[in-house]
Amino acid sequence: MDLLLKWWPLIWAGLNLVGFWVMWSLSRRFVSTEHCGRCREDFEKRLSRVESDSSHAPRHGDLSKIYERLNAVAGTVADQGGELRAIRRSLDLINQHLLNKGA
Repeated sequence: MDLLLKWWPLIWAGLNLVGFWVMWSLSRRFVSTEHCGRCREDFEKRLSRVESDSSHAPRHGDLSKIYERLNAVAGTVADQGGELRAIRRSLDLINQHLLNKGA
């Protein structure tokens, strides 16, 4: 016990030095408040720019209207494709008739 009481100030100083070194190491590892403030300002500028750009983007309701019109156009195109096949079949029959008539 006498040995501990004799070396107590040196042990305490050593522990303080280790504690100071740990705190210094942690302060080097983490971001400073000044740097964090600059990053936050930059982030807020970018976020406001994204929000202003996205305000011009189509909303869900607008997209549903677009999809409805696209579906209507797809139906019309499919109908026209069917009509073209019927016309082609008629032309094939006429052509075949004309070819067989000449023979």
